[in-house]
Amino acid sequence: MNYKHFRKQLETIGLETEDIKEALKLVSEDNADFEAGNYRIIHEDSIDDIMKEELSSDTYLLGCFQSWFIAGILEISPECVEKAQANECYKVLGEMLLKQMDRVVDGYISNDGYGHHFASYDGHEYESEGYYIFRIN
Repeated sequence: MNYKHFRKQLETIGLETEDIKEALKLVSEDNADFEAGNYRIIHEDSIDDIMKEELSSDTYLLGCFQSWFIAGILEISPECVEKAQANECYKVLGEMLLKQMDRVVDGYISNDGYGHHFASYDGHEYESEGYYIFRIN
């Protein structure tokens, strides 16, 4: 890892000096997912599994995804999904999606990237030295 380059990226996006020091320390200790200041930093080798785990924890939310997206994952018509959603069967749809989480995550990333999920502040994602960086506050 090029720590100098990573430090420069953290400075560029706005981390404070103390937060940068903390981030560099945590990276040097091989932490895969941590917060520094107003940012969440996740290693590229762990991010898909973390996203999968976080999305899996809320079947209601999964069932609220766009009908075209759910239909593509479950290989059913968007109209069927819309009927289920109209009848407030969000958890049922979410439970069905749990069985296809690899496809859900792949589709989510290809449509929205990681920033939409992890960067609650602005939806942006930054990449540097094998880490994704997201503003969370």
